[in-house]
Formats: sequence, structure tokens, C-alpha cells
Amino acid sequence: MDVRPDYVAYAQERAQCEGLGNLSFEPGDIFCLPFPDGSFDLVWSKYLLQRVEDPAAAMAEMRRVAAPDGRVVCCNFDGFAVTHWPEDPALQTSADRVFPALVDPFIGRKMASFMGQAGLADIAVHFEADRLFAVVGQIDPERRRNWVDQFTAARPYMARILGGEPQADAFIEAFLAYQERPDTASYTALDFASGTVPKGA
Repeated sequence: MDVRPDYVAYAQERAQCEGLGNLSFEPGDIFCLPFPDGSFDLVWSKYLLQRVEDPAAAMAEMRRVAAPDGRVVCCNFDGFAVTHWPEDPALQTSADRVFPALVDPFIGRKMASFMGQAGLADIAVHFEADRLFAVVGQIDPERRRNWVDQFTAARPYMARILGGEPQADAFIEAFLAYQERPDTASYTALDFASGTVPKGA
């Protein structure tokens, strides 16, 4: 499920190409899922909570559609695009300004708390390095392309954050130059949090 119909269409196309006939896709809003209470044994999301205005409300809605003894599992990053070494002071100041205005770079560490607030039990968390954004040394061409795609989409927002298109372009150039240095490391954790709907709840 995705709020954007074009993403849903893309998922349907991919599933058809890969011969996956046991899936269905539809547009929907995480704050008002079109399912009755307790519809699913498992509710899964990835890279979602970092982008919504009220992640606690989104978690509560996921818990609503999970059945008693069902599980909610969320996967989000922590430290995204703002955790680097050695730090470049000028770039770090800009990164700390830009990325939190676009997403919550530290949403991963907050998920367990949101699950508790939603009434989930048996909450557990584990971590691993994000395979795309945790990089030691110079990024490869595929990762660079991914950054360019993301910056292209975010450039209008970045221009507003930084005060203009020239400032946004300068930040993008500096960020990519840092990522292409062989002496740097960028760290992003991928946090997995899970919780269970209590029986009888």
C-alpha cells in the first residue's frame, strides 16, 4: 500500500514481471487504512515513519489493523546522511540543517517508544548497517546515482531550506564530493522494531 497511485502501479508491474501472483497492491493513507480492526496477522512497513508528520499516529493505525497476537514490524533508518567521519565542519552544519527538514534522520531510535504508546507488547529492536547508506571510502557509481536521484527530487525543498537554488546546488556538490573521498565513512543504521498485539486487546 502506498499513498501515491504511481508507486502502486510500479509495484503491480514489478510483481507481474517477477511472477508474484499472491500479492495485491492498492493506494491508501497510513493514517486511515481501509481495513477493519484486527485484519492482519502481520503489518510491515519500511522507510515510512521517517517521512510522515505524525509517526506515533501512523504506528497506532498499524496496531489497529493488526489482529490479537498479531505483530507489527517497522524498519527505518537512524543517523541517515548526518553521521560521517571525519566530519567536514561546513558540510556537517549544512547537512544538519537540510536532512532533518526533509525527513527524521533519527526515527529508528524512536520506534520502540511509539510501539509502547500504541499498546503493543513484547517490543524488540535490532540493528544492522544500512546496505545503501553505510559506506566506508568512496561511494560506487550506483550509490552515487541513487544520491543524485534523491537530490534531484528534493532540490526544490532544499532551495527553500538553504535560501536559493545556488545554495542547494553548492550543498549537493559538496555532499557528493565528500562521498567520493576515499578517506571518509558514512554511517546509517537500519533499525527493526517489532511488537505484538496482546491477546484480548
